[in-house]
Amino acid sequence: MNEQYWAGAAAGVLRLQRCARCGSHQFYPRPLCISCGAEDVVWVDTCGRGVVHTFTIVRKSGTPAVVGDAPFVVAIVELEEGPRLTTNVRTDRVDDVYIGMPVTACFDVKRGERTYPIFVPEHPAADDKR
Repeated sequence: MNEQYWAGAAAGVLRLQRCARCGSHQFYPRPLCISCGAEDVVWVDTCGRGVVHTFTIVRKSGTPAVVGDAPFVVAIVELEEGPRLTTNVRTDRVDDVYIGMPVTACFDVKRGERTYPIFVPEHPAADDKR
């Protein structure tokens, strides 16, 4: 069911499901529209932009896969299309991340066979006007 999502990520495109009946977008993939119950959900490319809805900074990681990566930001990003997804915000200035920060999808993180979408600030942190 999520093959289109991973194929999009490998191609550098963030894809979501959209209901052909009511037009709402959804994430994570499901066989039915979560807004109207229609079975006609299709995969569409998104613009890849959103804002940080909430976040936390991981300063010390005990997980072997990311031990050398700390500090890093784990965030819930609200996409322009509406859905929210859990991801990372990559920046050298983790203390400058804020709720409402505009971010853009980036696709250069590989783990095993998969390419994962992460997000980067749209504007350099020094230029942000909160």
